[in-house]
Amino acid sequence: MERTGDARQDSVRRDLGRQYRYLGRRAGGADGLYTITWYYKNPSNTPEEQQRAADYEKKYNRPAADKAWMGWMAAKALYDAIDAAGSTDSAKIVEALEHWK
Repeated sequence: MERTGDARQDSVRRDLGRQYRYLGRRAGGADGLYTITWYYKNPSNTPEEQQRAADYEKKYNRPAADKAWMGWMAAKALYDAIDAAGSTDSAKIVEALEHWK
């Protein structure tokens, strides 16, 4: 796995890779975004995630559920793919997502 230099992002990518490989063996392949379970008070969350969780709780008067994190992760994958593709052309985005780590 290529390292990004961001320890948390590398950890997330490593975990996602493990889950993808597990699902691929069990289900004969997997498509889509499969995330790890996330807890908003986990001390190993990055400062960015901790701030995101605090902002969410302030705005909605309840803690962020793991599904909020999953949505953020899906959006992050899309934005990363758009950056990697250098375009908003759907075919280029799909190609970038196929190589997203």
